[in-house]
Amino acid sequence: MTKRAVFERASCAAGVCLLLAACGGGGSEDPPATLSEQAEAMVERLDRDAPFNTGFTGQPGEMPTSGSATFSGFAGLDVQGARPVLLTGRATLTADFGAATISGAAAGFEGERDGDLTRYAGTVRFVNGTIGTSPSVPGSVPNDIRFRYEGALVAPGTEIVVASDATGKFRGTPIKGLVAASAPAAVAEVNGVTTQAPFALVAERD
Repeated sequence: MTKRAVFERASCAAGVCLLLAACGGGGSEDPPATLSEQAEAMVERLDRDAPFNTGFTGQPGEMPTSGSATFSGFAGLDVQGARPVLLTGRATLTADFGAATISGAAAGFEGERDGDLTRYAGTVRFVNGTIGTSPSVPGSVPNDIRFRYEGALVAPGTEIVVASDATGKFRGTPIKGLVAASAPAAVAEVNGVTTQAPFALVAERD
């Protein structure tokens, strides 16, 4: 097992891919322990129970138009550069289907570097979130989600500041969860230095 084993699970549709990076080994039958292992297990469940390319054909009733739902899951941040680290935190979101908005936050991030697990204080908030089609987004469909993520994560000697956009989709008919990701070239400010740091999110309906 490598010190920085990377799990990549890509679930792609309409140009949106989810990439979550996990620190940990594979091949174990033990229950997932670290946040990254739990995130990997959640992605696998959604891929099994609510795969892309099913449902959401645009027919009435496929997407709720009233009420709300909450989601719990994990956010990932792949900080690259001179001292790369793969961070995973717990995420919660609320979708208001009547208002076509979505919001939430992620906190409790942790990541492994040089064999040591480091925890990061701070919160990444999901703001200005919208649901569904948009005239400004060609090809958008009813189960699309869009939001901005912003915040700061701090550990001894390190401050990571993020402020970028993510897009994604609700999964399942009826909805079982959601996935979202930034553009692969998304960046963060790491101790004041601009560094590539793509973001990803996976969550299941509560």
